[in-house]
Amino acid sequence: MSKQLPSASAEGAAICCALALTLAIACDDGGHAPHGSSSGGPQPSGSNADSDSDGDSDADSDSDTDSDTGSDTDADTDEDAGTDGCLDEEVAEPDEERCWLSCALGQEWNDGFCDGPAQVYDWEGAVAACALRGGGYHLASRQEMIDILSECEAVLEEDQEGFCDPCGASPACGAMFGFDTLTYWTSSDGLYSPWAVAFDTGLVFMSSTEFDIHHGRCVRDL
Repeated sequence: MSKQLPSASAEGAAICCALALTLAIACDDGGHAPHGSSSGGPQPSGSNADSDSDGDSDADSDSDTDSDTGSDTDADTDEDAGTDGCLDEEVAEPDEERCWLSCALGQEWNDGFCDGPAQVYDWEGAVAACALRGGGYHLASRQEMIDILSECEAVLEEDQEGFCDPCGASPACGAMFGFDTLTYWTSSDGLYSPWAVAFDTGLVFMSSTEFDIHHGRCVRDL
């Protein structure tokens, strides 16, 4: 009987195991490496390595464009201030450096409107009410009232009673206060009594401190 030679597969397995022992890699009888072990091949190059390997090109690299350069246009320019330096609750007098409260005394400015009824005062009360507001306010003078009315009679320049156009018919007064028809004290003394101005008729007259009560408007110089 002829001697049987080892099969090629058995011989290959023996060679594989011999090599595995040399390389300290465990092999099974079939000459396979265990699952999960490295194939021993070359590792992926850096091009396919973790793309977030702390080489992060994070665009938020503290180059924040909001770099507080101090270009804030609201830097102490007071957003409450309107045109010509007047506050939101004030109205600028055209061509003059004066700011008037938009509302008569007793009313409150509320989002573009005057809320509540205008209050009436005796003369001393109206003068005091404007002064108590602080901020440089005073009860409007006779001349300041005449300045916002138009077509005033020449006699008014001689400290006499007379007429101007009503507020609603005067360009400046109408733009500031609309068709206001109230009568206002002024801070100016006349020969016998303080001056008052009726916005409904444009009459500038001396009014009795003993019997009369009127409204008040406050103004300040810029």
